[in-house]
Amino acid sequence: MTRDVSASVPRKRRILRWLKIIGVIIGGIVVLIMGVNLVLELRIRAELRAIRNAGQPIALADLQSLYPNVPPGENAAELYLKAFSAFAEFPPAIPLLGNDRTNLPARGEPMPDDMKALVSRCLTDKAQALQLLHQAAARKECRYPVDLSQGSSIRLPHLTPLRYGARLLELEALISAENGRPDDAVGAIMASFDLAQSLRREPILISYFVRSAADATAIASIERVLSRTPLKDDHLARFTAALASEKDADAFFRSLLAQRAVCSHIFRNATAQELSDGSWVPKLWVVAYALTGWRRFDYLAYLGVMRDCLAAARLPYPARVQRANELYATLRKRTIGGFPTCPMTWLISPLQPSGIVVAVPLRGGPGFRVDAEHIARIRAAQAGIAIERYRLANAKLPDSLAALVPAFLEAVPQDPFNGKALRYKTLAKGYVVYSVGADLQDNGSREWASNPRGEDDPYDITFTVAR
Repeated sequence: MTRDVSASVPRKRRILRWLKIIGVIIGGIVVLIMGVNLVLELRIRAELRAIRNAGQPIALADLQSLYPNVPPGENAAELYLKAFSAFAEFPPAIPLLGNDRTNLPARGEPMPDDMKALVSRCLTDKAQALQLLHQAAARKECRYPVDLSQGSSIRLPHLTPLRYGARLLELEALISAENGRPDDAVGAIMASFDLAQSLRREPILISYFVRSAADATAIASIERVLSRTPLKDDHLARFTAALASEKDADAFFRSLLAQRAVCSHIFRNATAQELSDGSWVPKLWVVAYALTGWRRFDYLAYLGVMRDCLAAARLPYPARVQRANELYATLRKRTIGGFPTCPMTWLISPLQPSGIVVAVPLRGGPGFRVDAEHIARIRAAQAGIAIERYRLANAKLPDSLAALVPAFLEAVPQDPFNGKALRYKTLAKGYVVYSVGADLQDNGSREWASNPRGEDDPYDITFTVAR
């Protein structure tokens, strides 16, 4: 049987022609991808050049200037770290203080004897740590041994024990008030504010949030101490000064600058292994993410989001919150079929409720919401301290916050969420000053309570004294 050579020749030609067409298509795709990558890279470099020209940090090396060194012997961190290591165990057994403090008696109610014994025993066990916390508070400069050049691998081992230290000082304040020692109670609260201030210059977003949590602990201590015993005017004046120092207008802005530099390092240097979970499918996805230009597109989007966030962080309240909400709504629209077109930006943006860099063990939500709650809590506390000073001078509570101006307040504090005056009402026993919070609804001064499903019930940001 003879082979039909004439029939095989056209078949080979057709195969070669299709191979050429496929090769041209693949070559065209490669050229297109290279062109897209080049255009995106040029745009990224222009963005980075504009950031540098503005004198803002964008490389990890730039962050060192945001966190200057403190000479040995003057650095409060030396003593704070000794205090943290003085906990007999870690995490330390600090009783009663859950996130919502439901184990404590209601404000204004006496502490049962068995609870007082438990707290006293805890404070005795942690006496060395407490002494070091008070000694550290006398030093006004602090710089923890943080290596900012590590990027996303920055180690911040002091943050968790710092929060435990704040809780320990809270217990000291409460037991001092119970035992009729107001000077000691005030001293413990002031040491708690100083502990929060130790993070003032640390330009990391999570450090800002932990500082806010430590401030919230100190303010909760003020509420409970005032609910148990009246304080002198000089005590209240110390609180006023501490609260004023905690209103650092640039702290949130500085933390966003640092986060942008850290996340830029992630976009530029993170490997496929670091961005995947180790299985072959995520690695393939990450390789495609890098080679197609998607990663550069995502990075460019991130730089744009951060530029808008930094501009928003310079706005006064409530415009800052309103602008952040607008930016978050825009970010949520960047999806295809529910999948974000800029996945890394979605994960690490400070607009996002959670993320690689901003995830912290705090209730709250996007970074701007936590920031606004921090300011609302401080303003409510300032109004509360002014009410106490008014009560000392007039032997009664004021009818309104306006009655505190100008003798005890320069002006009635504004709610950072809606720009209106903070709300104030007297209770059957005491009073409450509050902000409407992120939902912009007056929930009747309802305080935050954890929901078993992991959600937040509607709540306001309150400062309550039950006396």
